[in-house]
Amino acid sequence: MEFLYKARDNKGNLKVGSMEAGNEAEVVSILREHSLITTDVSNKSSAMTFENLENRFSPIKQKDKVMFSRELATMINAGLPIVEALEVLAIQQKNKRFNQIIKVVARDVASGTTLAASLGQFPNLFTDIFVNMIAAGEKSGKLVEILVKLADHLEKDYEMSSKTKGAMIYPAFVMVTLISVTGLMMFYLIPKIRTILEGTGGQLPTITRILFNISSFCIKYWPFIILAIFGTFFLFKYYINNTRSGQIFWANLIVKVPVFGILMKKIYMARFARTASTLIASGLSITDVLDLTSRTIGNLQYEKELQYALESVKAGNNLSDSLKSSRVFPSSVVHMIAVGEKTGALEEVVTKLAQFYEEEVDQIVNNLSKLLEPTLIVTMGIGVAVIAYAIIVPIYDLTTAMKNN
Repeated sequence: MEFLYKARDNKGNLKVGSMEAGNEAEVVSILREHSLITTDVSNKSSAMTFENLENRFSPIKQKDKVMFSRELATMINAGLPIVEALEVLAIQQKNKRFNQIIKVVARDVASGTTLAASLGQFPNLFTDIFVNMIAAGEKSGKLVEILVKLADHLEKDYEMSSKTKGAMIYPAFVMVTLISVTGLMMFYLIPKIRTILEGTGGQLPTITRILFNISSFCIKYWPFIILAIFGTFFLFKYYINNTRSGQIFWANLIVKVPVFGILMKKIYMARFARTASTLIASGLSITDVLDLTSRTIGNLQYEKELQYALESVKAGNNLSDSLKSSRVFPSSVVHMIAVGEKTGALEEVVTKLAQFYEEEVDQIVNNLSKLLEPTLIVTMGIGVAVIAYAIIVPIYDLTTAMKNN
């Protein structure tokens, strides 16, 4: 059979091609012999079938990875060989894409590849943290413990992401409602009022004329307005995701937005502390901990500070001294880390920090609607007041004129 593949070399360059092989595992094995890390393999003959498209685009959820780690730990702890445990998990896995990946991993491990190396072939699914922790567990003989810690770490990360997204529902609903009401008035109500008021022949207030002109512009050019809005959104998204200057801009902006800035700062600190505590508990060196944490924290500003700390630690300084000059790490965090280093309880201290910041995030998320309500109410009030004034004043003037006549 002919297979299509995507792979990356040691420098991270993408290689795309096709080859004849008996199965996907053979393709992965051949590419590995050429020092290539496989990222995707598919059967060319079924490349456009519904099943293949479903497998390719079926998302693998965080919950799936949590269950994979936890169940694999349970099976290995119960005495099952890794290969047999992986085969059982593949059978149980309902997600077809994840099912195929687990099968490839099982074949690799059966042929003598380490679990970490096999998982590392799928960087879009298994992060550097995941792979490095598995490697540390295999070397230390504590794979079961590491898998449980990984599951806990992924679960905490998933919970935090879910709570943050949940907190956005209320303000998003209010904004959508506000935009919908404004659109209804601009496209339906205001044109009718304009016909009545302009028919009187009276002089309209400036604010009313501005409102009528905005309504006419929206009605006349609405397709271009929609295209401009979506175009701006996608251009901005591309800018902050794919350009260095955009990433720096977003990293600085996201922590300065009122209310959300405070939340994001605490999320980044919770993510740093939770990731660091998990990696330290796995037996990784402090330099590996800083390197991996910096690449997963999700903010360029924090990443730069951690990379600076990494270089400082490599030069012989301890972690707390390396973070003292940081503009994003609170002095209380640096002090706690210093205490952990002095007492030899760094893992316990960083775990406590993670718990503290996760509780802080929970409190802010739970009270987010209350914190945003004043801003949303004021914004809506100003909008309603402007529109009401622009419409009511000329109607009042018209009524007064009719009474006088």
